[in-house]
Amino acid sequence: MQNRFPGRCATCHTHVAEGAGQAVRLSGKWVVLCASTACAGRVNAPVLPAQKTTAALHADGRVEIPYDPATLPLIRSMPGARWDGAAWTVSLAAEDRPRVLELAAKLRLEVAPELQEVPLTADQVAAVERARAGGGYPFQVEGVRWLALRDHALLADDMGLGKTFQVLQSLPLDARVLAVVPASLKLVWRDEAARWRPDLRVTILAGRDAWQMPGPGEIVLVNYDILPRWLASPAKGQAAPVPPEIAAGLRHVHLVCDEAHKVKGRSQRSARVRTLARACRRVTMLTGTPLVGRPFDLWGTLDSGDMAGEALGGWKGFLRLFCGRKGLWGGYEFGAPLPEAAERLRRVMLRRRREEVLPDLPRKRYQTISTNELGGQLRI
Repeated sequence: MQNRFPGRCATCHTHVAEGAGQAVRLSGKWVVLCASTACAGRVNAPVLPAQKTTAALHADGRVEIPYDPATLPLIRSMPGARWDGAAWTVSLAAEDRPRVLELAAKLRLEVAPELQEVPLTADQVAAVERARAGGGYPFQVEGVRWLALRDHALLADDMGLGKTFQVLQSLPLDARVLAVVPASLKLVWRDEAARWRPDLRVTILAGRDAWQMPGPGEIVLVNYDILPRWLASPAKGQAAPVPPEIAAGLRHVHLVCDEAHKVKGRSQRSARVRTLARACRRVTMLTGTPLVGRPFDLWGTLDSGDMAGEALGGWKGFLRLFCGRKGLWGGYEFGAPLPEAAERLRRVMLRRRREEVLPDLPRKRYQTISTNELGGQLRI
């Protein structure tokens, strides 16, 4: 077969480069032959033709692909990727299927026919149709479809691309939604919900430690600063256990966190959101601010949304992907991220840049934005 490794010819001992010459099995041992026909004749062994290999994603989730170090980062980035000692297997869950198919296309895998379509529930189909009927742009409709499929998601589109519209349209009928937003955006969310989801009633909380569990078909708006103190441990700023009677209700709640880059550290605010994320059934985080300042910022946001394990493989996986190590004087130092880091993040994150979706956007749009607690400060 075609030689794949550098070595020396077994007959003339000349150097054979990687990919040159042939590999022949003689007396139970593989040896390398140069391209000279004389050498092949002296050995008196037939040169085997190159083996035909297939690259396919099978219906049972097994990935069949020739070994190539360059493809390993993409394979490891596929949701649920596991090596069992003989082959790679990946997740076939509906929420992971779009990402699996995207990477299968990059790897040029032949996909089993039964895997080529992503199954959608009635609520998910209704969300996509609702987004189309509401005048959503093609990239927004795709975002609604992606959000509707996932229980944990980080929507990181550029500012102005309609993240609020997408998350509102992705909510099922009679959803119980707890939306944690900055105080200055409460009225914006109220108006957007009234415009795009009039079937959902909106309740705005105010006051220190205000708390209300959302009912069916209700969006409860609360700002980060007034989340209940009992959601975090006051001593360490860690997530706190949720009282059983509240935990039972949160298991039916969809948590939405706008401006999610505000929960990226070990603050009390982050700890409170982390407690909610681990108790709620679904979690969607929104941010238009790239988390490129420090790898710790990215870890903090994903961990607060209970997505760090799925996206990064936990703390050890995070350090491996971002080449992190303990510093000489304490703390951690980070190098250049591995090539697969960005692909791994796409397990839970959807990000579109403005220039990518520009053909879908109109030349100019006008929008009225409500503000609160600002008054005359905006007047010049």
